[in-house]
Amino acid sequence: MDYERTTLNRKYETPDQITKRLQMEYERMTLNREHETPDQITERLQMEYKRTTLNMEYETPDQITERLQMEYECTTLNREHETPDQNKFRLQSKYDQTGAIYGETTAFSLQNIINLMKAHTNFASNSRFIDVGSGLGKPNLHVAQDPGARFSYGIEVNRIGWMLSLHNLKNILQYRIQQSDSGIIDEADLLRFNCFFSYGDISMATTFNPFTHVYIFDIGFPVTFQLRIFCIVYGFTN
Repeated sequence: MDYERTTLNRKYETPDQITKRLQMEYERMTLNREHETPDQITERLQMEYKRTTLNMEYETPDQITERLQMEYECTTLNREHETPDQNKFRLQSKYDQTGAIYGETTAFSLQNIINLMKAHTNFASNSRFIDVGSGLGKPNLHVAQDPGARFSYGIEVNRIGWMLSLHNLKNILQYRIQQSDSGIIDEADLLRFNCFFSYGDISMATTFNPFTHVYIFDIGFPVTFQLRIFCIVYGFTN
């Protein structure tokens, strides 16, 4: 009921109302955290992590899917009428609070990116693709299908995000096997077993070899991390 009431209230928000609400939320969170000591920050983050982990620990696959779908619909609804300035303010607010944020590209926008990569960077079925900060795994699953990259590899530093990407991959592969066994869809049109997800910190890497294409939602990372990725790409790792 709380979720439905909140969603209903936000459904008819004007751009100015969205901006005002986000500003108030940001100011309230900033005020509360302004005088935190390092120990208090650590304690708060640990409590948030434990609470999130505890809530998700006993979820069934269907419950995970339902929760993610609700979160996606709520987020999409709230951002539907954002102006570029409101979008920038929201992303900057999250960055100021955490130092890193989770970002997501719609399927349509991602397809446009892939089309540009195919047109200008020789992105094809023999390419080796890596998504830095792969989250739920959507870009990896997308390029595993189009252009059907030789392998599509995602690395995620957030353990919960990584586990959810494995959950998504498992469901998609199960569906793929069902479609293959039924013979309804041609085997060539089905997702190949070429998508992999890893839990780790890419900043520990010294090279992107053997990957041919590196994808990263760079606005979601601190500048220092972006510089580290730049150094890895161009070999300035000493």
